Amino acid sequence: MARLYSVQFKADAVALVESGISRRQVCVDLGILRSSLQKWITEARLDAHGMSSSSDPAVAQ
Repeated sequence: MARLYSVQFKADAVALVESGISRRQVCVDLGILRSSLQKWITEARLDAHGMSSSSDPAVAQ
């Protein structure tokens, strides 16, 4: 079953990586999957540029 993380938890995890802590260490410390962290980082970067992620290829173009 997938765990649901709050928006703040995700933002805090991304901030840890942006502060210089390795992704591996953030995952270990927070008990999260690397794939989840990578997704949150990608989403944060897109949001920072006023873009949104989409799993629909037609929308992504």
